Amino acid sequence: MFRMLIDRAAVVIGVMLISSAAFAGPGLIQYQGRLTDPAGNPITTPVSITFTFWSAVTGGTQLGGTYYDTDTVTPNSQGLYSTMIGDETGTKIPDVIFTAPQVWLNVKIGNENLSPRKQMVATAYSFQSNYATTATMALDSKDTLANVAARGASTSTELTLSGGVKTGSISAATTGGSVQIEDVALSEGAIKLPPITSPSNVSGKLYQAGQMLYWYGIPVMLTRGTAYVYVSTTPDPGANGLNLRAAYSYAKTLKPHGKDLSTSNRLTVLVPPARYDLTAAQLVLDTQFIDLVGVSTARHDQFLYARMSTNGASLLRQTAGDVRIENLFLEGTCNAVLPTPTSVYYPDSGTTQTVIRNCEFSPIDQCVSMAFYVDYPGRYENCKSGRLSFGYHGRASGTYINCETGNLSFGSHSYASGAFIECSAGNSAFGYHGTANGSFDRCTAGYYSFGYYGTASGTFRDCSATNSSFGSYGTASGTFQNCTAQDASFGGYGTASGTFLQCNAGNSSFGYYGTAGGKFTNCTAKEYSFGSMGTAAGGVFTNCSGRNYCFGHAGTANGTYENCSAYSYSFGGGSETKAATASGTFRNCKAINSSFGSAQISTHPKCTCSGLFINCVADNYSFGAINSDNSGARLQGCRVNSTWAGYWGGRMDNCWIGSGIVCTATARIYGSTFIGSINLNNTAAGVTQSRCKALMNYGSNVFGATPAAAMIIADGDVQ
Repeated sequence: MFRMLIDRAAVVIGVMLISSAAFAGPGLIQYQGRLTDPAGNPITTPVSITFTFWSAVTGGTQLGGTYYDTDTVTPNSQGLYSTMIGDETGTKIPDVIFTAPQVWLNVKIGNENLSPRKQMVATAYSFQSNYATTATMALDSKDTLANVAARGASTSTELTLSGGVKTGSISAATTGGSVQIEDVALSEGAIKLPPITSPSNVSGKLYQAGQMLYWYGIPVMLTRGTAYVYVSTTPDPGANGLNLRAAYSYAKTLKPHGKDLSTSNRLTVLVPPARYDLTAAQLVLDTQFIDLVGVSTARHDQFLYARMSTNGASLLRQTAGDVRIENLFLEGTCNAVLPTPTSVYYPDSGTTQTVIRNCEFSPIDQCVSMAFYVDYPGRYENCKSGRLSFGYHGRASGTYINCETGNLSFGSHSYASGAFIECSAGNSAFGYHGTANGSFDRCTAGYYSFGYYGTASGTFRDCSATNSSFGSYGTASGTFQNCTAQDASFGGYGTASGTFLQCNAGNSSFGYYGTAGGKFTNCTAKEYSFGSMGTAAGGVFTNCSGRNYCFGHAGTANGTYENCSAYSYSFGGGSETKAATASGTFRNCKAINSSFGSAQISTHPKCTCSGLFINCVADNYSFGAINSDNSGARLQGCRVNSTWAGYWGGRMDNCWIGSGIVCTATARIYGSTFIGSINLNNTAAGVTQSRCKALMNYGSNVFGATPAAAMIIADGDVQ
């Protein structure tokens, strides 16, 4: 079963048979939508869609005879798609369809008809790109040509304007070749004008030729319908800014479809391609359910800008809670440093139903992208902004899809608690100096990000950052899957207590100088990682790898380690000034020198090797070597590839040591091989079933006072 969210299914009726988003030409409709499954997950595989037109929302008569259009679309990763109805050869949409009083579009996805059908209503047609000068025509409610004629217009072969501005009638403002015509025929979404012959003298005439309306011989652009207002534009950006504010003010007086505004009965202010200077006064969106939408999907075409110098001023102010903003480029400039910076966009906190798509917020000089100390709880798609965006010192609690920002964004210095999908930011983003407790999918950032100096307690999938990220100076307690970062990350200077799956980091990561107490699977890091200098590395580590000074170096390696590897001074390998302890369980782990509870040299602090080591391998001076306490160590099937130095007091089973060994009284060795001598040191040590090059001071061997009794083979050729 398909679930369909129609973002834009904009069509133009009669003389306006094109899309509001892009030029399509007569007989074409651009159709855009989003497909999800019943659980709300986007559908991304190719789907067949068939379009037909009907006279009613259910039942009724199919319009245009047997006309239909079938397209195969492939939605993107978010389920979004776009197609053109009527673009196949010989299948243009018949004009007769739109002579019906009502037209309903039926959409069939595969074998399933979506319900309800979509009613076709009028929207905007912009001739801006084709004509240097454009007139405007406004439509409102239902009207007839007779009503127009009764207010002073001729209907013989042309509509002739009566002079003067009269409320409720046709009125002319001919300066610069423009005209505003109020209350012209519109009935159930279709324009009601009979064919009118082009006059020989077009001066002062409104007439129709083919499917086009003309005023003074100039194409007419519609500016108002049952659910939209179209902004008039001129070559003057200042005038356009005034017109934009006037259009919004006028929209607030309307009732689309004759009903009060609501979530299902919205009104759109359509912004055509032009430059709009809002320096004189900001645009305030203070009415719910009135949306601001650029006509062109190339957002730079609708260029809104302002130069501001007033403390706390903004270009676009939003106080209404349910507003949609689309396809706009907004640029704010401020040359002064103010106590409260000017911002390109300033919404009130708690505007939970805000939807912003395909917009760019561009700050210049001392201006910032978005207001501070504000909660951004709406839905934001394909947006781009500069620094200090989406909840700096506030909260980013909304849904963010494919958004791009600069530094200090997405809840920086506060909370990033929303859902973030394929978003990118600069430095100090996603809960920097705060909390990153939302869900993050395929997001990227610079350094000091994802809960740096705070808490990274959310869910992170396929995310990446540079240095000091993912709870660097705080706590990385969330779930991290396929995430990457550079130095001092994943609780680097704090606590890595979360779940880490296939994550990669640089130096000093995963609880360096803190605690690596989480669950780590298939993770990699460089030096000083995995609880390197911390008080404990008490986590569960599976198939993890590091370089030098990892896994409780100069700290405590008391977790569980399986199939893990590191370089030297790891797994409780000590430092020049600090002792270390390897007290965990180690299975199939590998290291190089001075690892597994060993000091580096005899003058360094004494280390402790007291854990369980199964099938582990190291090189020189490991497993409690170099003046370390190993009395509690248990080695099973382990190997030291070269020199082992010091005294052994623990237990060995089936081990291979690449040098000799000196025992203490607590030593117990079974079935092991030493490429050197075994010196029982005349103590009550115990060695049995083992091999060595030479056996020394074994008279007190608890397993027998002679090599034969203890089943020890002493042979200089032992390898």
